[in-house]
Amino acid sequence: MTEVIRRWGDKIEECRKLSPFIRAWQTVIGTLNKLVHIWAYNDVAECQRIRAKAIKLTAWPPDTHAEGMLLKQENILAIPASFSPLH
Repeated sequence: MTEVIRRWGDKIEECRKLSPFIRAWQTVIGTLNKLVHIWAYNDVAECQRIRAKAIKLTAWPPDTHAEGMLLKQENILAIPASFSPLH
């Protein structure tokens, strides 16, 4: 995880220029060795457009596919609850 976080950290500032970064964390209980990060987008189209731009600019993804570092990746689209400060 240390190496994954280092490589991810090398790219975070470039990505933050393209879209609003909410938070990132590493799991320490439950499913271990998991990096979770949350970004804010208005809709799926905006997410896809910004991701494509980041890939074109080589701002994303970080090189974690080598040497078996990335074994699984999940993407979740969520809408904030009515009481959430994310509105």
